[in-house]
Order: sequence, then structure tokens, then C-alpha cells
Amino acid sequence: MDLYVRNLVRYVREVGDACGFKTVADFDNADAIKAHLAKLCDNGLGLKTANHRIQAARRFTLWLFKQKRVLSTHPLADLQPFNAGEDQRRRRRALLADELVRLLTETEIGPRRSGFTGRERALIYRLALESGLRRNELRTLRWSNIDLVAGLITIDARNSKHREEDELPLRRRTAAILVAWREHCGNPSSTSHVFTQAARWCDTHLFIRRDLEAASIPAETPDGRIDFHSLRVSFVTALARGGVHPRKAMQLARHSSIDLTMRVYTKLQTTELASCLDVLPDTPDAATAAKAG
Repeated sequence: MDLYVRNLVRYVREVGDACGFKTVADFDNADAIKAHLAKLCDNGLGLKTANHRIQAARRFTLWLFKQKRVLSTHPLADLQPFNAGEDQRRRRRALLADELVRLLTETEIGPRRSGFTGRERALIYRLALESGLRRNELRTLRWSNIDLVAGLITIDARNSKHREEDELPLRRRTAAILVAWREHCGNPSSTSHVFTQAARWCDTHLFIRRDLEAASIPAETPDGRIDFHSLRVSFVTALARGGVHPRKAMQLARHSSIDLTMRVYTKLQTTELASCLDVLPDTPDAATAAKAG
């Protein structure tokens, strides 16, 4: 079963069980669903995660309505999602240039964590920082997806978040590092995964926190938090810092809109914005203007 469908079924069952629904007809109780999700949010559930449950319930009841099964109307059509923008618990920040160097350097020589060697974790971080690859895309990456000569990475549609095949450029130096990694792994076949499958990929939030600590990088600051997905945020932000056109950054990030790239994933600090004011024309002060008059 497709991962999206599995999650949809899981969320629908979770909401139904929590609300005490006995039949599909009970899903017409939007107030009960909203109250249940609000209670979960009070207990620490993120608003964005709660919206996944709302979306699942709405799609389920819409399907029942369209199939004319039990429901004669779409009862959850007016059930509105929470404003995830109000939820600051997931506010991430981008790593600074010196922090990127320290993270990769310290991780490379670090101990084994969650089944990954330091060298392997450093390569995982590097690919996320330089290509914006998501955790599942890294987990499922095979050698057949990487053209080390042409410098290209292909993400299969079944592993891509938007279910389309993606082709991404690969830096020449990183391609050389991958060649060395493949030799280190005993030159596995093209169908083999690039990274260890026996390791605990679900622990990325744990081992990156320990690697950040080893590199003396605070995981939490007033500007936001650093977690594994922050590597992707750092990738997009680095493109902005380098002056890459927003349309190209959007394409490299594989986003559906420039707004998502610029507003959500670009995390420039206030100190970085100060230099932007240098492009403004010089304006005389009042005294200078009076003398000129």
C-alpha cells in the first residue's frame, strides 16, 4: 500500500477511535473531531500535524459522499484547519557557514550513533545540505540513482514527496566523496542502497542533536531550532545567501511555489539583512538639504 494511503487510513482510524465513532456515519460530527484535535494540541501535538488529521477526515467523508455510501452530504466541508503559522514549536533556523563546517568535521570523526558511523552520517548531512534531499529520499537512495560521472541524482517518483521523478545536480567534490564511499563499502551493486538500511533512520532527530552538541552548535536559539529537516532549510537559505534567483531556488528545492521557498524555507537572520540596505540611494539629512537650498 502506498505510504500516503497508509497514513490516510491510520489518521482516519485514529480520529474515529478517539472520538468514539462506531460507524462511518458518525464522521458527520465535526465538533467532536475538532475538540479531539484541540485537546491533542493542548497536550503538545503540532498544529501542522493536527491538520493532517483534519485533511484525512475530510477526504474520507468526501469519498463516502461521492460514492453515495452512508453519507448524503459532505459533513466536514466546513471543517477548517488550524493556522499552523501560529505554531512556533517547529520554527527552524538555518545553519551558518561556519556551523556547517564544524558539523561535518566533527561528525566525520565522531562515534557510531544509531547504527551509523560518523563518516556515513557526515555524508548523509552533506547530501541534505547540498541537494536538499529529505530523510526518506536519502534512506531509499540507491547507487543506480546516482550518476557519478555526469554529477546527477535521480529521485524515483515513488520516493519523492510529490510523487514525481526528480533530477538534481551533484557537486563535483561530493561526487568524488561518494566514489570513495562506494569503494569503502566494497563497490556494491547498482541496486544496493547507498546508506545502511539496518541502522535506525527513525533516530535522525536524536543523533543529529548529539552531533550538534559535539560541534558546539546550539540546537535551540532565539532564531529557531536545528533538527534534521533544518539541513534542507539550510540548503535553501544558502542558495538565497548566494544570490540564486528565487525561481531557480524553487526548482532546486522542488517546491510547488516560490512563496514556499522564500517564506518558509529561507531563514535569513536580521544581521544578514543589514547589508541589503547598502544598495539604497544616499539621502541627505535636513542640515545638508538646507545648505543646498
